[in-house]
Amino acid sequence: QIATKEAIVNQNFRKQIDEFQNEKLQQLKLEKSHEERTERKKELAEKLDQTLKELEEVKKMMDERGNSMTDTTPLVQMRESLQRLRDENKELDIRIGVLDYTITQCMIKNRSSQKCISQE
Repeated sequence: QIATKEAIVNQNFRKQIDEFQNEKLQQLKLEKSHEERTERKKELAEKLDQTLKELEEVKKMMDERGNSMTDTTPLVQMRESLQRLRDENKELDIRIGVLDYTITQCMIKNRSSQKCISQE
């Protein structure tokens, strides 16, 4: 008697039991899909972080190259050194001229004093 009543109850609720089992299977599938997508999202986030780090490194390298290309300090220093050399060259030319004049004057004096000595 209990078995027949149990069979009747099972038969009356069979549709609801089947729906519940289907819903449970659907829930398990969705949970699995959610876990897979969460894992995939984590992987993509890590890949994005790595790519951003690489991008920052490349930007730094490009900035350094750009700065070194636009950095005219060595060129300015070379120009200043060249100008100093030109100035020193002019100064030496003046000194050479003065020395040449002085030597010439001494030579002239020596010749005239030798003439004076030889005339005496």
